[in-house]
Parts: sequence; structure tokens; C-alpha cells
Amino acid sequence: MSDSDNDYDTRFQVIDPKFTPEEDRVYETEMAALKRRIKGGDSWNKAVKQCKLDDGELKKIILEDFLKITVAERHFQGGDSLKKVAKTLKVSLKDLMAIKESMLKEVQAAAVKAYHLQQPKPN
Repeated sequence: MSDSDNDYDTRFQVIDPKFTPEEDRVYETEMAALKRRIKGGDSWNKAVKQCKLDDGELKKIILEDFLKITVAERHFQGGDSLKKVAKTLKVSLKDLMAIKESMLKEVQAAAVKAYHLQQPKPN
């Protein structure tokens, strides 16, 4: 196994949410539904109201992840301004700025954790 494979495996350990197979299925289904609703022109609030999950914690994770993925794809990778992303989703710029800040903190924490997982264990 190459160093890059080990690095990927370590990073995945840091971020793996440990979902059950059913939670994985619900997560993927709801993420796809949110994407369809937003692409279809729904506002963020309207798309969220159509998400009828009983599991409040899983719903919270899905909604936060959707916003984070959208910011990553459109802002960091696509070069769109946060203002443009906010306008598309019909959410406040302040909310997206908070999401962006949260993402940066998560990346920093995950990098530190991954670094410590890769360090040799003392004998």
C-alpha cells in the first residue's frame, strides 16, 4: 500500500460518520432529493420543509452536509462568490459564511487528528 493510500485511509477514519446501512440509504436518498429540489428552483427553506425525516439528528447532518457540499463545489471549486451561492439557495449570506467557517474549522481539526493517527505509537 502506498503512502497516499495510507493517507487516504487515515483521513477517512477521521471523517467516517459510522452510519448504519439504512442511514446510508436515507442519507443518499435525501441528499439527491435536496439537489433535485434546489436545481428545480426551490428555495432552501422550501426544500428543507419537504424533507420529512423522523430522525432529527440524521436530518440535521444531511442538511448541514448539503450546504457544506454546495459551498465546496460552487465556492471553493467552482469559484462562485458566497453571495452568488446564497442567492441561488435563497439563504442569507451570513448563514453561508458561518457554514464556510465551520468547514474550515472541521478541516483543521481533521488534519490534526489525521496527523496524530499517522504518528508511530510509542513502545
